[in-house]
Amino acid sequence: MSWTPNGYVWTEEEEDALLKGVGKYGLDFERIRGDNGKVLAYRNPSALKQHLYRKYPAKLKELRAVTPWKGNHVAWTAEQDAALKRGIKEYGKDWDEIHKSENKVLGRRTLGTLQLRYYRHLK
Repeated sequence: MSWTPNGYVWTEEEEDALLKGVGKYGLDFERIRGDNGKVLAYRNPSALKQHLYRKYPAKLKELRAVTPWKGNHVAWTAEQDAALKRGIKEYGKDWDEIHKSENKVLGRRTLGTLQLRYYRHLK
């Protein structure tokens, strides 16, 4: 990594990891970084978002059209809905067990959020 007055210069490997992560997870920068921990070790989720804003504004606009945000929260993905359904099928309404078993997919979703999603959208 080389330093400039604006921060560290992005490597081609980091750029690729960011764009592949965005393709896979949308605007969930926590998951993008988690999935590419070695490559993006020196970038926090905020840096990923800022880089996308600055260098790929058209890509960001395109993603926002298909990945709506609700306030400060990331919209649920089909993958997360499927994980919640699997958890319900296996553990009933034991939200803690569902969250533990599907943690890779559900990530930072809280137990209350799981309940709300189930009762409002999946039941």
